[in-house]
Amino acid sequence: MAETGHARNVEHFATMISFVDGYGGVYKPSNPAIEPAALQAKLASAQGGIDGVTSAMAPWKTKVNDRENAYSGIRKLVTHVVNSCAASDAEKGFLTRSLSMI
Repeated sequence: MAETGHARNVEHFATMISFVDGYGGVYKPSNPAIEPAALQAKLASAQGGIDGVTSAMAPWKTKVNDRENAYSGIRKLVTHVVNSCAASDAEKGFLTRSLSMI
């Protein structure tokens, strides 16, 4: 699991459940929502959610990386065009309008 965020919280929740399970039959809460079986069900649900997010992030990260690679050279190109406009004898308004489009 991850070292931070929700995955870490789920990991801590699992640790807490194992601690509660260590009490055995002595642990009998009056609230049914915190009985060991209910806690185990919540843990399974949380782990399923984390797994779902993890599997959904892989294609998303691939698309983000593809976009970053597609636009990787744009900064140098824009700098080159702006510097060329500034060095030319173009009217000053042209450079101002060009910079406002970036």
